Amino acid sequence: MPLWFNDRVYVVANGGTVSCLDAKSGQVVFRGRLGAGGAYFSSPVEAGGRIYFASYEGVVSVISGGDRLEVLAKNDLGEPLFATPAFTGNAIYIRTPTKLYAFMEPRQ
Repeated sequence: MPLWFNDRVYVVANGGTVSCLDAKSGQVVFRGRLGAGGAYFSSPVEAGGRIYFASYEGVVSVISGGDRLEVLAKNDLGEPLFATPAFTGNAIYIRTPTKLYAFMEPRQ
């Protein structure tokens, strides 16, 4: 499932190739590799201006929501990921076949 954010459409193909398209014209803004291959069954999601991608191989990649591919982080959970990450408040929830993770920013 594609993600629409800030007049851009983000999609990821198996192998970890992400494409960002202008939502109005359909023109490619950028296309590149996340650095985390394998299959992608979950949808990309946005939170705080960042786009999150979860691969079947268990890697959650984070990119900026800008006009060029900027990989901000890659986190390997070591288990397959099928479910789309979910956000609420300052937390991200990620479900694997055996665990439910909750990651959150420390409170100031």
